[in-house]
Amino acid sequence: MAAGGHFPSDIVWSAFISFTIAHWLYWYGLKIPFHESDTQVPTARWSLRYGLPVVAGAAGVGVLIALYVTAHGRLLNETIPLTSLGAPVHSFEFSAPTSDVEIIVVDSTTGDIRVSGELHGFGLPGSSLDAKHDFIDSALRYFIEQNGWFTDLDCRVSFEIPARTLRAIAVHVGKGNILLRDATREHLVRRGKLRLDLQSNSGRIRRSEDD
Repeated sequence: MAAGGHFPSDIVWSAFISFTIAHWLYWYGLKIPFHESDTQVPTARWSLRYGLPVVAGAAGVGVLIALYVTAHGRLLNETIPLTSLGAPVHSFEFSAPTSDVEIIVVDSTTGDIRVSGELHGFGLPGSSLDAKHDFIDSALRYFIEQNGWFTDLDCRVSFEIPARTLRAIAVHVGKGNILLRDATREHLVRRGKLRLDLQSNSGRIRRSEDD
């Protein structure tokens, strides 16, 4: 929202609120129908007075029910021990249809990748939204799996990755911002020790270093 994006549910609620205010001012605040006619207000006008609010109210309740019934997602707060993978991690890869991503490369003695963030979206019944990872040929792949059709989707993920045996980082998102932070003492990113493949079809890509 701060970046200028609007979910369909935001638009529906804005329209409902605008209609409610306009309807109240027209009939009760300014009483325009009573000033427009010296006689009684026509029956058709009365149907608009009471019928439209009922329809709009039912639509608003329908949107509210849809928001709660079709919500998907979960909080991300996990640790991936690199020692449990059975081999050194040379490449870290992340992919998602929509997500803001923060990658922090650190000097860590624990050898764990820390993951935090949130998956949140509204989709049709039967849709699913989850985060998974696998390890193939020295590459740790972390991805957001989206099945079904979503009207609203908002994902944010942060990774703290030990440099250790890392040689490459790849991030591919359809929509979202990417931030890469190099918190290593040797400034591996600045010195070109890590191969980077950062791609976002719609979003900003930034790099920063902690001194």
